[in-house]
Amino acid sequence: MGHMGTHRRPATLPKLARGQGSFGWDEARGKVTLRHRWGGQAHIERGDTFEECEIRRDRRRRDLDVRASLAGDSALAAVVAGWLEFQEQGHAEQTNIAYRWSARNIMLGLGIDADLMTATVGDVEDMWTALGRRLGPASMTKVRTHWGMILDYAGRRKCVTPDRLDELRSARVPPSTPVAVRRTFHDLAGFTLARNYLVADGGPLAGLFLLMMLCGLRPGEAMGLQWRYVDLAAGTLRVEGTIKRGRTANRGTYSTVLKTDHRHAYAHRTVPLATDLRLALPALQRHATGDFVCPGPHGDGWLSFDAVRVYARDLALALRVGHVTPNGYRHTFASVARHNGMPYEVLAKLMGHATTAEIIHTYGHPVADVTTPDIERYLGG
Repeated sequence: MGHMGTHRRPATLPKLARGQGSFGWDEARGKVTLRHRWGGQAHIERGDTFEECEIRRDRRRRDLDVRASLAGDSALAAVVAGWLEFQEQGHAEQTNIAYRWSARNIMLGLGIDADLMTATVGDVEDMWTALGRRLGPASMTKVRTHWGMILDYAGRRKCVTPDRLDELRSARVPPSTPVAVRRTFHDLAGFTLARNYLVADGGPLAGLFLLMMLCGLRPGEAMGLQWRYVDLAAGTLRVEGTIKRGRTANRGTYSTVLKTDHRHAYAHRTVPLATDLRLALPALQRHATGDFVCPGPHGDGWLSFDAVRVYARDLALALRVGHVTPNGYRHTFASVARHNGMPYEVLAKLMGHATTAEIIHTYGHPVADVTTPDIERYLGG
């Protein structure tokens, strides 16, 4: 089926399979036509090409199916399902993931079975408050944008009356939690504050951050650490696997797959335990219900990247220091160890690198200001 220029009647009209309609020609407009029936009604599509008419036919049929499924149904799940189907046509995979991630947050926050005709403004404001505790400002902006798109879709499909739309849109979004200035690593003072706080906290996420800050583990390596690789008697742990963030409908969650085939053989390594961590791990072991040291998608609960990131943000606010991202605790380990004189070769081995280049170029952060005594010492004065 090729292109047919406007105002030129095609020599032949292709035949379509039964139920797909029939092609024709609109002499007045100089357009190809496609007549078809769907939902008990006759429809006609016009375009410059046969392909364009078929695209219009398929789009109309999808839209009619969604409209029929939502007729008289104002339940949130039905509206969101229709919105997702409408939005995901022709979008890239990452955009679709963002839509599904926002929809999941909204349905969990407001209640999957919520009815948009009976939900109150207070219910929506409570949803924003709950999401604001877990999501950062940028994520909240994205979810709020998608919430507006869902309401617009509900209005166009007549699932919600105009008065209800105005009422739901009037819900106020509470101010987001202020975020401390983001940094790549803790300085010496911040390192000491964070270390003392995490040791005293003793919770599962505290253990996760201690593994990154006192052993230099990557977030995925810390999440994938199993008790069988921890030798408290010898004071060592063995890195044998890693898990990564998922790239599925559950955007922002850690994968359920433990990868033991590191990209580089030297990522498999033995790391000595600092005293603080050696004392903190038994408390986690007493409450463990699975093979993994830290809770996550292994039967101990579903831990999302947002939960880890928000914990890092809350930690920065509690300590009144710069906000260091989860991976920044690995940077802190390298920076503090190097500041205290650990050779680059030893540090590279502990962090799973083949050479010192990555340590020098990526992890060589100065954690303290150089003072006059330092200068004298360096110059031999």
